[in-house]
This record gives sequence, structure tokens and C-alpha cells, in this order.
Amino acid sequence: MSKRRDMPKESGYDAWLHYRRNSKVEKLPAWCKAIVVHKTDEVLQTAASELQHGLTSMIGQQPKISAVPVNAPFIALGTFQKHP
Repeated sequence: MSKRRDMPKESGYDAWLHYRRNSKVEKLPAWCKAIVVHKTDEVLQTAASELQHGLTSMIGQQPKISAVPVNAPFIALGTFQKHP
């Protein structure tokens, strides 16, 4: 799991994760309201958390993380052997 939340902001760890709020975007676009993680391994969970953090910082609304596809557009994270 990411240690980002355990470190004080002044540590410099967030330097490469500094996402500025985009004032031109008023609400979370439909395609990024959900992040679906297709495997439950540490790397993908960390990637999902970092993506969620970045989108929340830039847009001001937090996307949901799900282990199963949702009935709406979503961002898919995983290692895929076959493409539909």
C-alpha cells in the first residue's frame, strides 16, 4: 500500500504527485466516476489509490474504486490478456 498518506506533506514525497485543481472542470466527467481494479494485488491497488487521489485533487470529487465493473463508463486498471 502507498505510504503517501502516512508522510507529512512537507516531506517532498508528493512532489511528483502534485495535482493542481482545474477550475475549468466543474464536475467529475462520467468516464472517471469509477475506477475498476480487475485484480486485487498491491501494485494495482496502489495505482488505483494514486489515480483516485489525483482525480480528487484536480476535480474536487472523489471517484469510487470497485472490484467489479459498474453499469456506467469507468477507468479499468489491470493486466489484460485479451482485449474485447
